[in-house]
Amino acid sequence: MLQWMKIFKFEKWYFDILTPQNDYIFFYYTITKLLKYNISFFNLNLIPFKPSGLIDRTYNINTKLKIKKTNNNSVSTDKGEIVIDKLGCKINLTLNGIKIRLTTHPYPIQDVVWSYLTINSKNHQFIKWSPLFLKSRFSGEFVLENNTISIDNYFGYADYLFSNYFPWKVPVKTMFWGRIHHNIYDLTFAYSENQKLVQKWCKMIIRLDNYIYQMDDFIIVSKDYDYSNELGIMYPGSYKLYGKNNLITVELSSRHIKIADESTFIDLPVRLGNLQGKFLKYLSKEPKGLKFFSKAVVKINCRGSSYVFEDEFFIDEYVVFSD
Repeated sequence: MLQWMKIFKFEKWYFDILTPQNDYIFFYYTITKLLKYNISFFNLNLIPFKPSGLIDRTYNINTKLKIKKTNNNSVSTDKGEIVIDKLGCKINLTLNGIKIRLTTHPYPIQDVVWSYLTINSKNHQFIKWSPLFLKSRFSGEFVLENNTISIDNYFGYADYLFSNYFPWKVPVKTMFWGRIHHNIYDLTFAYSENQKLVQKWCKMIIRLDNYIYQMDDFIIVSKDYDYSNELGIMYPGSYKLYGKNNLITVELSSRHIKIADESTFIDLPVRLGNLQGKFLKYLSKEPKGLKFFSKAVVKINCRGSSYVFEDEFFIDEYVVFSD
């Protein structure tokens, strides 16, 4: 395993905020290690749900970071610093004239360490995914060219992804992800199937009345497929998730109401040149993903109590990896 990690390693720290106006802000930074080289990028997206929201138009910024110093909890770059630990996160960056000044803390105070969703194979290569903060409060601001977006104790989410698979060997064909925040419960899930759609890996984490429940087996049945002209893939317009263990039963029925973002995970041709970029996108299997503004009906049975939550506004995602 350590030998694989010396050759290739990919890490991604993802954060998002859903404002009271339902505008969607998500950002992440990545570090890719290939032999002795480290490549890092920071990606910021500000997406209005509707024109009357906090954000007046869509912003997308993707900037390469030059890493100066790293340790277990922080990375110092030529654009500023990012500090992450179990107590929260601090981001202080300036990217192409846009300043990001944010702090976040888990809410409620997080004293539970949940297990990873692990996708592994026999040759010591694996993918690991887990929330960093199932729910957190963000404060700070995004200072844009002609506008400042203030973040005043808004709820958000964060997770972490690790892979030492060479990109062209990733065994995943499709992936679902989603997260919901509510004053009674919080929920996130990830669900992946392999190339032949005969093997799955999944994980759901639920906070209900300040108790944490984990589920490692559930099903997703999708329907109402539509076509993305932007990405050239089919995607489900709705789906139903159902899972049960000895403590909790969850049924989630989702329908997409608006596409929030359509993108490939690796936008290499723009940054690396057309020919080289196309070749590397081919090797990486060019994951294509859609993020959605969605609504759901969520039914939970737990320890003799039943809950029904209707018309839940949330964020979810569908990803397809090329063959």
